[in-house]
Amino acid sequence: MQSLRLDVETHHRLIELRRPGESLAEVVTRAVTALEATTDPPSTDERLATLERRLKRLEGSR
Repeated sequence: MQSLRLDVETHHRLIELRRPGESLAEVVTRAVTALEATTDPPSTDERLATLERRLKRLEGSR
């Protein structure tokens, strides 16, 4: 497995989405799943905003 290099802002945003005890790899897996659910490839900023909204919705339904 290779290392994932992220810019500082993206890294901080992903850390903010972590659940207690969740690894960053698990957050990235959830992020990829959320992004794959989109039909049109949005811009990077749109993808991150969409990801954050979807993850918050998923977390709220648990």
